[in-house]
This record gives sequence, structure tokens and C-alpha cells, in this order.
Amino acid sequence: MNPRTKVILVTTYFPPFISVASNRMEAIAKYLNSQLYDIEIITLNHSLDKRIETIENGHKILRLPNRSIFKPASFGQTNSFVKHKLKAAYNKFLALWIKNEFSAWQKEVEKELLWRINQNAGLVVISSFAPAAAHSAVLNVKKNNADFIWIADFRDSMTNPFIASSLMKTYQRIQQHVLQNAEAVSSVSLPILDEFLSQQSSVKNKLWEIRNGYDFQIPEKQEFNTVFTLAYIGTFYGARKPHYFFEALKNFMDKQENIALQLQLIGVGSAIQIPDFIRQQTLVTNKVLHEEALSYMLKADGLLLLHPQSSYKGVYTGKIFEYLASLKPIIAMVDQSDVAAQLIVECNAGFIAGFESINEIEKAIEAVFLLWKNHQTLNYNLPLIQQHHRQVQTQKFDKLITQLITEKG
Repeated sequence: MNPRTKVILVTTYFPPFISVASNRMEAIAKYLNSQLYDIEIITLNHSLDKRIETIENGHKILRLPNRSIFKPASFGQTNSFVKHKLKAAYNKFLALWIKNEFSAWQKEVEKELLWRINQNAGLVVISSFAPAAAHSAVLNVKKNNADFIWIADFRDSMTNPFIASSLMKTYQRIQQHVLQNAEAVSSVSLPILDEFLSQQSSVKNKLWEIRNGYDFQIPEKQEFNTVFTLAYIGTFYGARKPHYFFEALKNFMDKQENIALQLQLIGVGSAIQIPDFIRQQTLVTNKVLHEEALSYMLKADGLLLLHPQSSYKGVYTGKIFEYLASLKPIIAMVDQSDVAAQLIVECNAGFIAGFESINEIEKAIEAVFLLWKNHQTLNYNLPLIQQHHRQVQTQKFDKLITQLITEKG
């Protein structure tokens, strides 16, 4: 029997750290063919200033500390609204002066990678952006003529408009070198890959769309709450705020007689202030474990999805696939010309409203309310939704790795 190929995931985000990025990397580790690949994860130790090696679910995990002097502030479970804003302002200020806040961690990753490459012929590395440190570490090792196969995975382009302007030139340069040096480049949507192609035509045969997904069983039967319950799962930041939703919700409630409604904002913490008209009917939580977030999602009567219109295309948003698989109608305040709106329409999974269109948002809320009131469900496109299970999407990594190994000979 041939020995398994060593595959190393390099990422700053991995469970137990709670994020969509962690979920993507965890799915790769979980669903890559374990009969063919020996998977190891090199990640960041978010909680302790020391190196920790463990074996979890059959995989070696190396958690390395970041001993950089200046580090981004983390957002705790009990931060007040004011403290949250101060930490966000500090992180923005830090980005103006520090090009790589994970530089110390990156150097440690480079040492660990070099050692493993020397020990394992035919090794495969999958690195994850954002932040840039994972790609930069693998890039530096690659430029030292190390012999390994590199797949650079992008959850976003490194030149997306959410990058601080002070970092843009640095990130443009890094992205250019990553595209040139990686054997393959994967990303979550075709528009992002098209952007890469527009920047470097030579990468055409390197590009793979591998979407995010869900990782639970689609419910067989839909339940309806006695109180109409809307849920939002995630965070609010930048322009992604619910102000227009609140206005539309107030208009909707003003037209109903004695409506009982609960709004659940799961994981948002103290990022926003709740208007008086809905405050007593709103549940707000800090970040919760993924399983708890799924529980809220599956028990809701409708789900809220937010993403403002932007020139930057290819944004599905992190929770869309789990929203789809929950078979709960989606109130989608999204860019109507982008991939999230297109997928929701194709899956017949909800109602699209312009992010700033209070009238369209109100109509979407009403449509979901009537489904709940009449105990009706949408006619979901189940085969398309099922194509977005994490296992199905990760099979594309299996295929990609096999192809790269064969090409290398």
C-alpha cells in the first residue's frame, strides 16, 4: 500500500476559534480523503503565548503563538458598546502602521514548514487568506526553492475594498506573487477568480471555484413557532448594519394589529444599539459556539441576511449556505447583482430586497410572515442546496490534489 500524501493546512483560524474561516478549514481537514492524505494543521494559538501540539480527530494540530509586539484587539464576550467601538478604532489605527500584525507567527510557520518539507517528499500545502500571513509564510518558503505543491485558498481577494487603504499596495504585491508561485488557486466564487484572471492571464489553468457550505443534515420537517421569530446569525461591521431593516420592521409592525414577534441577533454582541420599538422583543447574544448558532437558525421562522451593494463582487456571505440548508425563508438584503442573490433565487429560498430599499425589505418581511402565519414553506431546490454540503465541496480539493500530484509526476 502506498504511503499517504502529507497535506498541511496553514491558517490563522481553526476551531475552537469561532469564525466562518475556521469552518472552511475544519471542513477540509474533516472531508479530505483520509485514506489518501495524512492531514496536519498549523494554526495560531489565540489564547496562550506558547506552542501547543495536539492530536484531534486523527489530525496533528500545531498551534503557534504570535509574539508580535503590536497585535489586533480581540472582541470579548462581555464588551460594552463603547469598548467594542474603541477596540475597532484601535484595530483600524493599527492597520495604518503595521503591515503584518502576525509577523512573529509567520516566521515560526516558515520554520515548521521547512522542517516538514525536508522530512516529506511530495508534500502538499494549503494556505488560507485572510489574513495575509499564511500565504506570505508559504510564499517565502516557496521562493527558497523548497519542493512541494502549494494550493493558495482565498476566501476573499487580497485587493477587496474592505482592506485598509494603507495595506492595499502591500497586499497587491503579495497577491501577485502568490498567483505566480502557487500551483493552484482556489476561491469561494467565480467573480473573485475572474478578478485574478484579469490581473494575470497566465493563471487561467490554476483557478478552482470551491465554495463554502453547510455541514449538517437538512431537516425533514419544518416547525413553526407560536411567536413569529426572525433570526440574524453573525456580526455587524462597516456598512453591514441593520438600520434599514429596523426601519422596515417598524413599518411592518405598525401595520399589524397586536403582532407578537421576536427578533434574535445571534453573535452580534454590542456592535449596535437596538431601537426602542423592538428592544423588549429582541434577544442579543455575543459569539456562540457553532452548534448553538445552528440551533437558533433551525428554530427560527425566517432568517435575515445582510450585505450592502458594492463594486466588489463574488460575496456569498458566510452564513448563506447554512441558511439555505435550514430550509427557512431568507430575507436577503443583499447586492441584487451579485452571487448571493442569484443563488437564493436559484434555490427558491427567500426574498431579495435592495439593502437600502425600506419598501422592498418590508415586503420581504411580510412575505416571510405570511408563510409562518399560514404554516407554509417554499418549494426549495433541494438538489442544488445539497451540492453545497461541505463534503461535496471538499471533494473538489480531493480532485485538485490528485490532479496536481499526477501533473508533477
